[in-house]
Amino acid sequence: LAPRNCGLWVISLRRGRAFASWEAAQRLAFFGIATPRPVALVRLRRGRLRPLGYYVSEYLPGPDAMSWFRDPAVDWAAKQAMAVRIAGLLGQLKVERLVHGDLKATNFLIGPDGPVLIDLDVLRHYRSDRRFSRAWRRDLARFARNWTDQPELARLFAGHLAPL
Repeated sequence: LAPRNCGLWVISLRRGRAFASWEAAQRLAFFGIATPRPVALVRLRRGRLRPLGYYVSEYLPGPDAMSWFRDPAVDWAAKQAMAVRIAGLLGQLKVERLVHGDLKATNFLIGPDGPVLIDLDVLRHYRSDRRFSRAWRRDLARFARNWTDQPELARLFAGHLAPL
C-alpha cells in the first residue's frame, strides 16, 4: 500500500540538478570531453522532504568565453585558434549525440588547457535522430546569439560551426 501522503515520496525520489550535473560530468569525462573534474556530490536530507544537493567540481582559473572573446587585449589570431577549439569541443558533443541545453558563451571557461564546458545540469543524450537534430540546432542557435552585437565574432564562429 502507498503511504497516505505519497506526494512527499514522489518529491524525495526526483533527481535533482546536482545529481544531473554529477552524472553529466561523469559522462563527459568518459567521452574525453573537456569539463571540470567532478569532485563530490553532497546530498543533505531534511526528513522526508526533497534533499538539498550540491555538486562540487575542481576549480579551473580563467574567464568565461564571453569575457575572453570580448577582451581587446586578446589578439585576433588567438581568438581564431580558440574558436577552432570550441568548435572541436562542440563536434565531440555532436559525435556522442549530447546536447548541452543552455549553450551560452558564459558556459565555456577558457582555462589554461583550453575551453571547458560548465553548467551541465540539463545536458542530455538523444537516441532519436530527429529529436537530436532539433535540439542540436537549438543549441547552436543559442550559441550564435551570444555574438549578435559583435559581427566579426559571429562570422568567425559561423565559419567554424557550419560543418557541424
